[in-house]
Amino acid sequence: MKNQVTLAMKYPPITSYPYIANLLSVVLNDEDAEEWFYSEFSQLEMPDNVHRTRLDFNTSLLWKSCPFIYYQRMSRTMVDASGSLENFIIQAIGNGNYVYFLGNYYHNPLSEAYQTNYFLHDIFIFGYDRERRVFHVADFFKDQKYSYEELSFEDVGRMYVGVRAGDDWLEGVELISPRKKVFRFKPDQIREKLMDYIEGVRPVSIVHVPAEHYKHCWVFGSGVYSQLSYYMSLLSQNLIHFDIRPFHVLYDHKVAMRLRIEFLEERSLLPKEMEFSVQYKDIENRAQSLRNYIIMRTKSPSLSKHVDSICGKLMQLKADELELLAGIAPNIVTGAKTESAANCAVQAEITASSLSLNLHNGPANLVNEDQDLIYASAEHPQLPEYIDFEWQEKQRINTIEIRSRFSQSLGVTVVEVQAADDAGENWRNLGRYEQGDYEFDSYRMETMSIQLENALYTNRLRLVIHEANMKWGRFEIVEIGLYDRTEINPALQKSPCLELEA
Repeated sequence: MKNQVTLAMKYPPITSYPYIANLLSVVLNDEDAEEWFYSEFSQLEMPDNVHRTRLDFNTSLLWKSCPFIYYQRMSRTMVDASGSLENFIIQAIGNGNYVYFLGNYYHNPLSEAYQTNYFLHDIFIFGYDRERRVFHVADFFKDQKYSYEELSFEDVGRMYVGVRAGDDWLEGVELISPRKKVFRFKPDQIREKLMDYIEGVRPVSIVHVPAEHYKHCWVFGSGVYSQLSYYMSLLSQNLIHFDIRPFHVLYDHKVAMRLRIEFLEERSLLPKEMEFSVQYKDIENRAQSLRNYIIMRTKSPSLSKHVDSICGKLMQLKADELELLAGIAPNIVTGAKTESAANCAVQAEITASSLSLNLHNGPANLVNEDQDLIYASAEHPQLPEYIDFEWQEKQRINTIEIRSRFSQSLGVTVVEVQAADDAGENWRNLGRYEQGDYEFDSYRMETMSIQLENALYTNRLRLVIHEANMKWGRFEIVEIGLYDRTEINPALQKSPCLELEA
């Protein structure tokens, strides 16, 4: 066993609660997990009980459903049977597992509860140093800021055994380890979740996940603003206790939303020229200022004098945010295939020499608007194979785009372009084109772009697939685009147009 092991941790963009901060610290070390992060953390939820003001992100069964970790839970009895907590943690971390359990912070020198009161809180352990006898730990310690610190083996042991019987709501020790997983990023789902947030509707998961049924009367999405306003009015009357966490989460929500908008802009899924992320940054800044304003005013003995001002700021923030998001949502480019109107392949009769036994993976999918429908070759095709396009009327074509996912495993790499006369005879080779190395082996779309030296004017086009990545025993294409890009690229007007005649 090594004397020192520190598992990877990356400080998360939002913290909110330990279970969120700890998970994101682990999974966001994997760049592929960023798409999952932007797909989640868009919806908010809040109990309908004013004495439980835990505003939170609606992330159904987060640790158990996150595709980028392996999750397991062990009872305290099983941990105790391993000999000692110290050895159990060292072995778990040595095998690549992060350790999470409930401890008594009376024994935690990093906590404000240290040697003052019995206070239970979860602790996350991501490393150890046997020579110095310390564990590397993460949590909200002093000043309530999420941080990475060190605790001695002895302190962690006392925290663990200091939990009274029946008080462990985690019901044991949880272990997570990174999982390399391909995540399917769907912009249309982001838009749907955004609309749910705007309208304040109950997420579908509440209906279909049995473990979430108790939330059927909760408040969701933009509806939490009114609940927070009501909470402030009760607080001013000293009817409930103050809890700043809902306003931290409200601010974190704006951080996550702004990062999501920037991500969509970078992926050309939102128009950059509309500067949505710049506009939303103002919403984020105002949420932060509101949180700080509330912290300052709640320390004042005359809080009731400021409630109207706080509630007014809160509801104005809601109005401005919803107005902006209502403009963003319809501008998100969803999973539909692009430029169908300009893509003359849409009007073609398409045939292919290699057909999958799965009938739903035929060549017609090359122009189907549903991005989930793809064309797949037969298993272990004998290259070269071809894809033919035929039109009733001649088409002008100067640009060919072949789009694929999992391109390092399934993408075509060498394509020959041919055209024929009206009778379908005298096929003429117009060039052989090679694709450089694909960058991704995931759901992210990549394009092999072919710019013809001479524009074509023809009603018969053939793409001959000479080489392809076939790690999975076949090649696949999500979409083929055949375009006349003369208006977009004026330089193409100078290139001669090749017309084939019988």
